[in-house]
Amino acid sequence: MASYTKWCAALLAIFVLVAIPACGGDEGESGGASGGEPAAGAAPGEDMSGDTEDEGDSGSAEGTSGEGGDTGEGTQETGTGGDPNARFNLIASPDNVECSYVPGGDLSGADLLNVHFYFLIIGGNPPDVPPVSITGQSDTGLTTSYNGGPHNQAVNTAQFALREGDFGRSHSVTLTVDAGNEVSETSESDNRIRVSVALPSPRPTQTIDPLSCSATSG
Repeated sequence: MASYTKWCAALLAIFVLVAIPACGGDEGESGGASGGEPAAGAAPGEDMSGDTEDEGDSGSAEGTSGEGGDTGEGTQETGTGGDPNARFNLIASPDNVECSYVPGGDLSGADLLNVHFYFLIIGGNPPDVPPVSITGQSDTGLTTSYNGGPHNQAVNTAQFALREGDFGRSHSVTLTVDAGNEVSETSESDNRIRVSVALPSPRPTQTIDPLSCSATSG
């Protein structure tokens, strides 16, 4: 009986020695699994960080695109100075400008300086445009103002009444069509020309046609 009791005690001791490490191993494995959960949580954290960077890049790209768009639109408006909805364009052409001098040619009896230039319409027909304001002025005080319309095959003539002191000197004359911006145009940058002309001295008593002159845009 005593031997049987010792054998049972020994068997119990062996069971305890085997069972305790096994339980510890389970706890360790369980702890390892629990420890793995934060690692799994870290992965979403990394994804979220990546998402944040992507969003930042996207925001930067959008900001750049927006600024570029604004700049493009400002350049378009400043470049043309016209109406994007306009159908045609009016032009004071510097090409084939001619001048003439007529003594006593004005109704008042004053001598006349005539500047013959082409007032053109592009993208439309002359009847599409009612008469508009045409003005002329020089750096020496000559002025004129009248109404006229475009014509692609006939010249337009600006007439300046001369004074006694206008002879023997050079004049820079600026002519502007649609001076009052009465007509919508695709561009407002080509409505003006500058004409340089010199009047001889003493005052001529005969007509001079042509009278030498030159013209440029603007």
